[in-house]
Amino acid sequence: MRILMALSTFLVPCAALAQEVPFDPAPIQHCLESDPGPDCIGLGATACATAMGGTGAATCMMAEYAFLESVLRDDFYFLYEGELAADMILADLSRFAERPAGAPLLAEMQDRWMAWRETLCAYEALQGWNTDGEAFNEALCLMQLTGEKVLTLRRLAMGGG
Repeated sequence: MRILMALSTFLVPCAALAQEVPFDPAPIQHCLESDPGPDCIGLGATACATAMGGTGAATCMMAEYAFLESVLRDDFYFLYEGELAADMILADLSRFAERPAGAPLLAEMQDRWMAWRETLCAYEALQGWNTDGEAFNEALCLMQLTGEKVLTLRRLAMGGG
């Protein structure tokens, strides 16, 4: 909510989209590596919008979303490869003969989550239809949900349920 309030002060017209975006992923990367949590989400977008003089919040959030999407892809494949290896090892152990394979479930979860994210964010955008709020709402939604998913995958990769 703190990020929403900070970024909502930077609503701008679409003309800001043509500006160069001074987005730096370093603060988010550092946060995710040192103390991953919800406060990591929006760090880059807030700094970017501030550097743009209070304009371009949606553009900055989309830049952070793109960065988080690449982190999400990397984290997913890391977790997926681990599940594939575990599935192969456990398949050879009789005591795990009835255990469902984890990799297909993980892939299905990711596919369904992505569809849910796209639908929810389209609905969020609709709430600001035909205003500057449309792009802002969609960008905030995509950035927030993708950041939360990164945190979830990292928790799962560390063995947290």
